Amino acid sequence: RKVMLISYAWFSVGMFITALMGTTTTFGVMRFLTGLGIGALIATTATLVTEIAPPGKKNLCSAISYAGVPLGSLLGALLAILLLESIGWRGLFMIGALPILTLLPLALVKMPESVPWLAARGRIEEARAVSERTGVPMPDSVPASEQAEKVGVAGLFSRRFIFATMVVGSMGALAQFLNYY
Repeated sequence: RKVMLISYAWFSVGMFITALMGTTTTFGVMRFLTGLGIGALIATTATLVTEIAPPGKKNLCSAISYAGVPLGSLLGALLAILLLESIGWRGLFMIGALPILTLLPLALVKMPESVPWLAARGRIEEARAVSERTGVPMPDSVPASEQAEKVGVAGLFSRRFIFATMVVGSMGALAQFLNYY
Protein backbone atom coordinates (compact mmCIF):
# COMPACT_ATOMS: atom_id res chain seq x y z
CA ARG A 1 0.00 0.00 0.00
CA LYS A 2 2.75 2.44 0.95
CA VAL A 3 4.64 1.91 -2.33
CA MET A 4 1.41 2.37 -4.25
CA LEU A 5 0.64 5.66 -2.51
CA ILE A 6 4.19 6.91 -3.05
CA SER A 7 3.90 5.91 -6.73
CA TYR A 8 0.74 8.00 -7.15
CA ALA A 9 2.54 11.01 -5.73
CA TRP A 10 5.78 10.28 -7.65
CA PHE A 11 4.22 10.14 -11.10
CA SER A 12 1.82 13.04 -10.44
CA VAL A 13 4.65 15.33 -9.32
CA GLY A 14 6.73 14.02 -12.23
CA MET A 15 3.98 14.91 -14.71
CA PHE A 16 3.71 18.40 -13.23
CA ILE A 17 7.46 18.99 -13.39
CA THR A 18 7.59 17.58 -16.93
CA ALA A 19 5.07 20.22 -17.99
CA LEU A 20 7.54 22.90 -16.86
CA MET A 21 10.60 21.58 -18.76
CA GLY A 22 12.14 23.78 -21.41
CA THR A 23 14.57 21.48 -23.25
CA THR A 24 14.21 18.08 -24.85
CA THR A 25 16.92 16.70 -22.57
CA THR A 26 15.21 17.74 -19.33
CA PHE A 27 11.87 16.66 -20.80
CA GLY A 28 13.30 13.21 -21.55
CA VAL A 29 14.85 12.88 -18.10
CA MET A 30 11.57 13.79 -16.45
CA ARG A 31 9.61 11.37 -18.65
CA PHE A 32 12.00 8.60 -17.59
CA LEU A 33 11.72 9.47 -13.88
CA THR A 34 7.94 9.77 -14.15
CA GLY A 35 7.86 6.38 -15.85
CA LEU A 36 9.54 4.82 -12.81
CA GLY A 37 6.60 5.92 -10.70
CA ILE A 38 4.10 4.63 -13.25
CA GLY A 39 5.93 1.29 -13.45
CA ALA A 40 5.92 0.94 -9.68
CA LEU A 41 2.22 1.76 -9.60
CA ILE A 42 1.40 -0.89 -12.22
CA ALA A 43 3.32 -3.57 -10.32
CA THR A 44 1.93 -2.70 -6.89
CA THR A 45 -1.63 -2.37 -8.18
CA ALA A 46 -1.52 -5.90 -9.59
CA THR A 47 -0.13 -7.24 -6.33
CA LEU A 48 -2.63 -5.46 -4.11
CA VAL A 49 -5.58 -6.36 -6.34
CA THR A 50 -4.55 -10.02 -6.21
CA GLU A 51 -4.26 -9.92 -2.43
CA ILE A 52 -7.63 -8.25 -1.80
CA ALA A 53 -9.68 -9.90 -4.56
CA PRO A 54 -12.45 -12.22 -3.41
CA PRO A 55 -11.63 -15.92 -3.49
CA GLY A 56 -12.25 -17.36 -6.96
CA LYS A 57 -12.06 -13.94 -8.64
CA LYS A 58 -8.34 -13.19 -8.37
CA ASN A 59 -7.63 -13.80 -12.07
CA LEU A 60 -10.59 -11.71 -13.22
CA CYS A 61 -9.68 -8.82 -10.92
CA SER A 62 -6.04 -9.01 -11.96
CA ALA A 63 -6.98 -8.95 -15.66
CA ILE A 64 -9.22 -5.93 -15.10
CA SER A 65 -6.44 -4.07 -13.27
CA TYR A 66 -3.94 -4.81 -16.06
CA ALA A 67 -6.48 -3.57 -18.61
CA GLY A 68 -6.02 -0.13 -17.06
CA VAL A 69 -2.67 0.33 -18.83
CA PRO A 70 -3.93 0.14 -22.44
CA LEU A 71 -7.20 1.87 -21.52
CA GLY A 72 -5.23 4.71 -19.93
CA SER A 73 -3.13 4.99 -23.08
CA LEU A 74 -6.28 5.24 -25.19
CA LEU A 75 -7.74 7.85 -22.85
CA GLY A 76 -4.50 9.86 -23.05
CA ALA A 77 -4.59 9.77 -26.85
CA LEU A 78 -8.25 10.80 -26.88
CA LEU A 79 -7.54 13.73 -24.53
CA ALA A 80 -4.64 14.78 -26.76
CA ILE A 81 -6.87 14.71 -29.85
CA LEU A 82 -9.56 16.76 -28.12
CA LEU A 83 -7.49 19.19 -26.05
CA LEU A 84 -4.02 19.62 -27.58
CA GLU A 85 -4.91 22.66 -29.66
CA SER A 86 -6.67 24.43 -26.80
CA ILE A 87 -4.38 23.68 -23.83
CA GLY A 88 -1.14 22.55 -25.47
CA TRP A 89 1.18 19.73 -24.45
CA ARG A 90 1.96 21.39 -21.12
CA GLY A 91 -1.73 21.43 -20.25
CA LEU A 92 -1.99 17.74 -21.07
CA PHE A 93 0.83 16.98 -18.66
CA MET A 94 -0.92 19.08 -16.02
CA ILE A 95 -3.98 16.85 -16.47
CA GLY A 96 -1.61 13.90 -15.96
CA ALA A 97 -0.67 15.41 -12.59
CA LEU A 98 -4.28 15.43 -11.32
CA PRO A 99 -4.12 12.01 -9.59
CA ILE A 100 -2.31 13.68 -6.70
CA LEU A 101 -5.51 15.66 -6.11
CA THR A 102 -8.00 12.91 -6.99
CA LEU A 103 -6.74 9.33 -6.74
CA LEU A 104 -4.17 9.77 -3.98
CA PRO A 105 -6.61 11.21 -1.40
CA LEU A 106 -9.19 8.57 -2.35
CA ALA A 107 -6.61 5.79 -1.97
CA LEU A 108 -5.45 7.18 1.38
CA VAL A 109 -8.99 7.01 2.72
CA LYS A 110 -10.44 3.93 1.02
CA MET A 111 -7.60 1.54 0.17
CA PRO A 112 -6.82 -0.87 3.00
CA GLU A 113 -3.64 -2.80 3.63
CA SER A 114 -4.06 -6.39 2.53
CA VAL A 115 -5.20 -8.92 5.11
CA PRO A 116 -2.26 -11.32 4.47
CA TRP A 117 0.24 -8.45 4.76
CA LEU A 118 -1.19 -7.29 8.07
CA ALA A 119 -1.36 -10.84 9.43
CA ALA A 120 2.23 -11.57 8.37
CA ARG A 121 3.38 -8.60 10.43
CA GLY A 122 1.46 -9.65 13.52
CA ARG A 123 -1.19 -6.94 13.17
CA ILE A 124 -3.96 -9.48 13.67
CA GLU A 125 -6.68 -7.13 14.96
CA GLU A 126 -6.19 -4.76 12.02
CA ALA A 127 -6.19 -7.74 9.63
CA ARG A 128 -9.41 -9.02 11.19
CA ALA A 129 -11.07 -5.60 10.85
CA VAL A 130 -10.05 -5.32 7.18
CA SER A 131 -11.18 -8.90 6.60
CA GLU A 132 -14.62 -8.15 8.03
CA ARG A 133 -14.92 -4.93 6.04
CA THR A 134 -13.73 -6.33 2.70
CA GLY A 135 -14.71 -10.00 2.86
CA VAL A 136 -11.13 -11.15 2.26
CA PRO A 137 -10.64 -14.22 4.45
CA MET A 138 -8.12 -14.27 7.27
CA PRO A 139 -5.21 -16.63 6.63
CA ASP A 140 -5.33 -19.83 8.69
CA SER A 141 -1.71 -19.27 9.65
CA VAL A 142 1.17 -17.13 8.54
CA PRO A 143 3.32 -19.12 6.11
CA ALA A 144 6.97 -19.47 7.13
CA SER A 145 7.98 -17.63 3.96
CA GLU A 146 6.11 -14.57 5.21
CA GLN A 147 7.77 -14.72 8.62
CA ALA A 148 11.10 -13.75 7.09
CA GLU A 149 13.43 -11.54 9.08
CA LYS A 150 13.37 -8.86 6.41
CA VAL A 151 10.05 -7.61 5.05
CA GLY A 152 9.02 -5.12 2.41
CA VAL A 153 11.60 -3.83 -0.05
CA ALA A 154 14.47 -5.11 2.12
CA GLY A 155 12.96 -8.60 1.90
CA LEU A 156 12.85 -8.41 -1.89
CA PHE A 157 16.60 -7.85 -1.98
CA SER A 158 17.41 -10.47 0.65
CA ARG A 159 19.54 -13.47 -0.33
CA ARG A 160 16.44 -15.62 -0.65
CA PHE A 161 14.57 -13.38 -3.13
CA ILE A 162 17.25 -11.36 -4.96
CA PHE A 163 17.29 -13.53 -8.09
CA ALA A 164 13.50 -13.55 -8.44
CA THR A 165 13.37 -9.82 -7.74
CA MET A 166 15.92 -9.08 -10.44
CA VAL A 167 14.25 -11.37 -13.02
CA VAL A 168 10.72 -10.12 -12.39
CA GLY A 169 11.91 -6.50 -12.22
CA SER A 170 13.78 -6.86 -15.53
CA MET A 171 10.77 -8.48 -17.17
CA GLY A 172 8.52 -5.69 -15.93
CA ALA A 173 10.91 -3.01 -17.19
CA LEU A 174 11.21 -4.70 -20.58
CA ALA A 175 7.41 -4.96 -20.82
CA GLN A 176 7.17 -1.22 -20.19
CA PHE A 177 9.76 -0.53 -22.88
CA LEU A 178 7.64 -2.64 -25.22
CA ASN A 179 4.52 -0.63 -24.33
CA TYR A 180 6.03 2.83 -24.54
CA TYR A 181 8.76 2.63 -27.15
